[in-house]
Amino acid sequence: VMENELQCAICSELFIKAVTLTCSHTFCKYCIELWKKNKSVCPICRAKITGMTATLVLDNVIEKVIEASPEDIQQRRKQVLEERKKQEEAKPPQKQNNSGRGNGTLYGPVIEVSSDSDNDLSSSDNSEDTNEWRDEYDNDDWYDNDFN
Repeated sequence: VMENELQCAICSELFIKAVTLTCSHTFCKYCIELWKKNKSVCPICRAKITGMTATLVLDNVIEKVIEASPEDIQQRRKQVLEERKKQEEAKPPQKQNNSGRGNGTLYGPVIEVSSDSDNDLSSSDNSEDTNEWRDEYDNDDWYDNDFN
């Protein structure tokens, strides 16, 4: 039962880099970013997505649950993390300039999130701490965890 509470409603896996929206629903960072490319509302309650924050304590709880799990569960988690890492590395650039032509691509319209997304993770405007945190969270060694 507790494991269901730790699962992303989008991918049905245990959260990977959990983020919580302003409506208090939590998802994998990658999953909700992919969702936001097409919709601007929470997948659960349909409230407008106005911001999100990393839920580090939830990431830590999941890591502890995995560490205490049997070897087959640890191996499954490692496989899921490797797959997610490949997905994140393969995602198309979020910002493109087509020299005045339309913004359509094979992936649909390009949505620029760089200027607004800095404010999505924090209620403060232009916070250097937010950008520093975001860089650290995005570029950590999350997928290299051996659970030992």
